[in-house]
Amino acid sequence: MIYLLLSILFSTSLLVIFKFFEKNKINNTTGIVVNYITAASTGFLMSGNIPDPARMFASSWSPWALLIGSVFISLFFIVALSAQRNGMAITSVANKMSLVIPVIAAMFLYNEQLSLLGAGGIVLALCGVIFTAIPSQQSGGGIALASWLFPALIFFGSGISDTLIKYAETYHLQSVSREYFTAVLFSAAGIWGLFYFILQQIRNKFKVPAKDILAGIALGIPNYFSIHFLFLALSESGMNSSTVIPVNNIGIVVASALAGLLLFKERYSLLNKVGLMLSIAAILMISFG
Repeated sequence: MIYLLLSILFSTSLLVIFKFFEKNKINNTTGIVVNYITAASTGFLMSGNIPDPARMFASSWSPWALLIGSVFISLFFIVALSAQRNGMAITSVANKMSLVIPVIAAMFLYNEQLSLLGAGGIVLALCGVIFTAIPSQQSGGGIALASWLFPALIFFGSGISDTLIKYAETYHLQSVSREYFTAVLFSAAGIWGLFYFILQQIRNKFKVPAKDILAGIALGIPNYFSIHFLFLALSESGMNSSTVIPVNNIGIVVASALAGLLLFKERYSLLNKVGLMLSIAAILMISFG
């Protein structure tokens, strides 16, 4: 159980750190790029393997690592903006409800069956995302595009990422550990991030304060351990994955909502609260259905 609690803690801390990025005027680009370099370095240290470019780019899974890495860093930018503008609860729900997409994909890719309970959970999940994404206060009589766009992009992007990881794990990872593959994913994300950072510097040169680098390091370490402890919870806790994953997702949704409320005074409307409850129910229905 301790590994599961640590996974929830580190996953929630990512959203908290993003909120502090905003409050301390940390450049998201610099912080996120440094984050992935830090996470990759931590991963290679933890796996006990030295990065081997020849192995990384000659393996059958290397194209998947590059593809998933590009999704990772793109999604992280959107998560940062959503946490800063929409709040932690909305961002967390959009992220964790994305399990709908790999569940549906599994029906077509692996011929897995979906029960009536699971199908109901998918419908409930979509309702939960919509209700949670509705702003608690509307200005000018309209709803800002970002209020819907960021959660929608997170929902689909995270779902696609999880689907790609499952596909790569099923067909391409027989000769490599998940820890090493995770480190390579972080490396690929960092490489894409460096390209983007260089382009930004060419177009509009800007200084890189030491606080941005330190903030990136502070983000990268829990980013790696959020996944590391989830792997340990799946392999060492004695609980089935059908129990670990929903408890992990529910824990992150609830912890993010509480952290947003207590640390940043985020306010949730009645519809937002209904959306949170529907999301938790949906996770349980999909996982056990």
